[in-house]
Amino acid sequence: MKKINKKLNVIVADVCYDDNGLSTPVIPLGAGLVAAHAKAVNPDILVSVYKGITPLIDEIKKNPPDVIGLTNYVWNNNLAIRIANVAKKINPDVLIVFGGPEIDKSPANKSIMNGKYNIADFFIQYEGELAFANLIKRYLELGLDKSKLKNEILKLGNCFIIENKKIIAGPNLHRIEDLDLTPSPYTTGLLDKFLEDPAYMPMIQTNRGCPFSCTFCQEGEEYFNKVRRKSLSFVKTELDYIAKKVRPEAGLWITDSNWAMYKWDEDIADHIASIQKKISWPRELITSTGKSQLERIIKIANKLNNAMFISNSIQSMNPDVLKEIKRKNLPPAELEKNKESLKSIRQEPEIIVPLPNETKKTFFEGINTLLDNGKNQRFAVFQCLILTNTEMANTNTISKFGLNIKYKQHWNLFGWVENEFVCETERVTVATNTMSEEDYLSCRSYAMVLDSILRFEPIHEVFKLLENYNIKNSIFTSALFNKMENKSNKLQQCIRKFKDNLKAETHNSEEEVIKYMKENEDKYKQGVLGGGNLKYSNMLWVDHFEENLEAIFQTLKEVLINKEDSVEVVNNLEKYLRFVYFDRLNKEVPDIVSNYFDYDLLKWSKNKSNTRLQDYKNKIEYKFKKTSLSNIDTKQIWANFGFIQKEEEEKSQDNESKEAVGWDNRFFISKLRREVTF
Repeated sequence: MKKINKKLNVIVADVCYDDNGLSTPVIPLGAGLVAAHAKAVNPDILVSVYKGITPLIDEIKKNPPDVIGLTNYVWNNNLAIRIANVAKKINPDVLIVFGGPEIDKSPANKSIMNGKYNIADFFIQYEGELAFANLIKRYLELGLDKSKLKNEILKLGNCFIIENKKIIAGPNLHRIEDLDLTPSPYTTGLLDKFLEDPAYMPMIQTNRGCPFSCTFCQEGEEYFNKVRRKSLSFVKTELDYIAKKVRPEAGLWITDSNWAMYKWDEDIADHIASIQKKISWPRELITSTGKSQLERIIKIANKLNNAMFISNSIQSMNPDVLKEIKRKNLPPAELEKNKESLKSIRQEPEIIVPLPNETKKTFFEGINTLLDNGKNQRFAVFQCLILTNTEMANTNTISKFGLNIKYKQHWNLFGWVENEFVCETERVTVATNTMSEEDYLSCRSYAMVLDSILRFEPIHEVFKLLENYNIKNSIFTSALFNKMENKSNKLQQCIRKFKDNLKAETHNSEEEVIKYMKENEDKYKQGVLGGGNLKYSNMLWVDHFEENLEAIFQTLKEVLINKEDSVEVVNNLEKYLRFVYFDRLNKEVPDIVSNYFDYDLLKWSKNKSNTRLQDYKNKIEYKFKKTSLSNIDTKQIWANFGFIQKEEEEKSQDNESKEAVGWDNRFFISKLRREVTF
C-alpha cells in the first residue's frame, strides 16, 4: 500500500468566470457544504473552497491538489471540464470528481456517453456531502490507489464511473435525514474569505427538497420530493455568524426551493428581521418563494422591511399547460383574495415560455392576469430550458409536444482559460406544436417591453393614474406593445433587433455555439451582440427615450379617451414627467428648471392610496433639481450596464469598454430622475 507522507490536499470548487467581473457573484454554498462534511469525516486532510478562475488556477499551480471536486451546473459545466484538464496537466495523479445537477448516470445522457466528461475519474449524482466524504475516506484507506478505488465502485454510494463507454454505478444513498449533522461551511470558517470579499453575496439553505414534481425542474424527480429542514437554532447560529462578518449592503440568498411557504419559516424571518434592526442587513433577500400558502408568504414579506421579492414561480396561467408540466399553482381565487395585500409588496412573477400546450393567446392572457393582480415591479420571463435529468428532456416528451430544441450560449458566460476558449451552452425550446417560433418571439418581446416600463417603476405615476380611472394595467400595456410592435418607427426597430438577436444566438449544436461565440467574442464584450432582455429593455429608455415617452402618452390618452378630465390630467402628467426626465430630453441641462402645474402631482404620487388626481387640483410651481445621476450621458449609462454600444462601429477595444462596471453598480432609468421640490 502506498505510504502517504503528507496531508491530502483537497480542493472543492464551484468555479465561475472572473475575467470581466464574477459571472455568479455569490458565495459557493454547495461546494462549501461538500468541503465541510469531507473535513468532518476526514479531519486530517487539507480542504479549501474556490470560486473564481484566477485564484483557483493560481492555487492549483502553487499547491497541486491530490483531489479536486468540481460542481457541474448549466452555468459552469464546460468551465469545470477545462479546469479539470488544467489540474490534470499539472498533476497527472490528481483524483478528479464531478458532481452537480448536470451529472446524470442515465444512459440517455448523451454528454456522459459521448466522452465529454472523460477527464473525470468519478462522478457523484444527487446529494454530494456523504458521497464525497466517503470517497475520500476510502481513497485514503487504499493508499491513494485510483485503480483499487474504482474496483470498489459498487460499494460507493451516489458514485459512478465510466468504463469502456459503460456506466458502472454504486447504490443510491438515502438522503440526509438530519441536516444539522452536516457542518456549516460558515461557522467552520471555510467561507470566511468570501464573506470578507465585497464581490460576493452570502447564501444559506434552511431546508432541502421540493414537494412538487414539475417536468422542467431537476428537483422534480421523486428522489427530492420529501422536504427536510435544518433546526431553527442551526439557522440562527449560521445567520449570526454571517452577520458579524458581512457588509450591510450585501444581500442574502436563501436557496430553498419554496421558502416562506412553511410555518417554521416565520421564525427564521423573525430572526432575520432582528438582525436588520441591529445592522441593516440584509437590505435585499433573494429566494424562490413557495407555490402555496400565499397569506403566510405575504406575512413573512411584511416582516422583512421590503427586502424580499415574492417570486411567484407561476410559470404559466394556462391550466392545460400546468397539467402537462405537473405543476400546481396558487389558485386564481387566492390571488384575487390577496390582491390588495399584494399591491404593497414587491413581486417578480416567474414565467417560462414556450411550454407544452401554451399558445401566444394564452401566454398574453396569463401575463396580463398577473399584471392586473398586483403591483408588479418586474416580470422574470425565462426561455424554456431542457435541463439534464428532467422529464422535459425525455425523448417521448419532446416528440409529444413537438419541442423545437436549439443550443445557445448561456448568460454571456465565456472566456479564455489557459489559452483555450471556453463557453457555456444550454438547450432551449424555441417553438412547440402549439406555439410557432414567431409567436414565441412576440411573447418574449412583450415581456421585454413590460420589463422596461415596470422595472423600478420609471413611470409609476402612469400606472397610478390608470388605477384612478379603474383601467386595468394590461389594457394600457397591451395597447402600448401593439403600437410599438406594429408601427414603423425606432421602437419597432428596437423590438425587431431584439427578435433578430434571439434568433441569431440559437444553433443546432453545442459545437456551433462555441464556434459562433469564439468568432464574435469582441462584439459580445462591446455590447454589439448579446445582452438579451436587459439590453433591449433599457435601450427603449436610453437610446429611444423621446419616442418611448411619446408612445406611452399617446397610448395613455387613447385608453382614457372620454374619461372625466382626462385630457387636462394627462397633459399635466406628461409635462410633469418630461420635466422629471428633463436631462434625457434636452441638450442644455441647467441645474434647476421650473414650471407651473394645475395639480399637486408630487403630493398625489406619494399618497399610497388610490386617491384621484382631480382631488389635488391646485396651481403649483415645481422646481426640478439636477442630481449627480440625472444628466449622465448615454455612453456612460451603457458603460455602467456593462455594455458599450458600437452598432455602427466595429472596434474591438476602446477606452469606454475598460470603464464598464459590474452588476452591483448598475442603475436604472428611474434613478436618472430630477429631484422635485416646491
